[in-house]
Amino acid sequence: MTKERLISLDVFRGFTILLMTIVNNPGSWDTVYPPLLHSDWNGCTPTDLVFPFFIFIMGVAVSFAMPTKTFDSTTFNKIMVRSLRMFCLGVFFNFFGKIQLFGLEGIPLLIGRLAITIGVGYALMGNFSLKNKTYLMLSILGAYVFLAFSGIEAYQDVRLPGVLQRIAIVYFVISLLYLKTTQKTQVIVASAILLGYWGIMTLVPVPGIGLANLEKGTNLASWIDGFLLKIMCGQ
Repeated sequence: MTKERLISLDVFRGFTILLMTIVNNPGSWDTVYPPLLHSDWNGCTPTDLVFPFFIFIMGVAVSFAMPTKTFDSTTFNKIMVRSLRMFCLGVFFNFFGKIQLFGLEGIPLLIGRLAITIGVGYALMGNFSLKNKTYLMLSILGAYVFLAFSGIEAYQDVRLPGVLQRIAIVYFVISLLYLKTTQKTQVIVASAILLGYWGIMTLVPVPGIGLANLEKGTNLASWIDGFLLKIMCGQ
C-alpha cells in the first residue's frame, strides 16, 4: 500500500464530511433550508451529492491503495475483510439504539451499550491475523443476521442496509474490477451498467402497473424494492 497522499482528494473528503455533518444536523428539523434536504423526486440538491461524493472518493483511493495491481489470495482476503468491516460497522450503527440489557434503562443502559460498542469496535478494528479477522467479521455478521431475523421484538425493525453497507459492497466489487481488468474493460463495464439500467427502466413493463416509466412509486425499481421487502417480511 502506498503512503503517497493526494492532497486534493483529502480536501475533497474533508469537504464531503463537513457537508454530511451539516446535512445530518441542520439545527431544527421543523425549519430546514431546502438545500439541506433530499430532492423529493426529480432534481438534485447538495444533500443528494454526499453519497456519490463518498463513492467517488473511495474509487479514486483504491488506485492509490493498490498501485501495483497484484491479485492473489492474500489480497482478495484483505479486500473481503475490509469490506466486511465497513458492512458490520454500518449495521452496528443501526443496532446501537436497539440494544437491550437485562431490563436496564437510562445511564446504566447507555454505559452497557458503550461497552458493547468498544468490544465490537475492537473486534472489527483490532490488530489480529488475517485469518482471525476473517472469522471475526463473518461471526459478527452472522450474529447481526441472526438477531435481525430472530423474532426478538427489540430487533425486528433494525435495517441491515445502510450507507456504509452500500459503500462496503461497492468497494468490494470495484477493487476486484480494478485489479482484474484493464482500463478499457472498466470503461466498457461502466457504460454497460449505465446503458443497461437506462434500458431496463425505460423499456421493461412494470408488473401490475403497465408501461415502463420513471415516475415516483410506479417505476420498475420501486416495484422491485417492494417485491424484495415482501419476500424478506414473509408476505
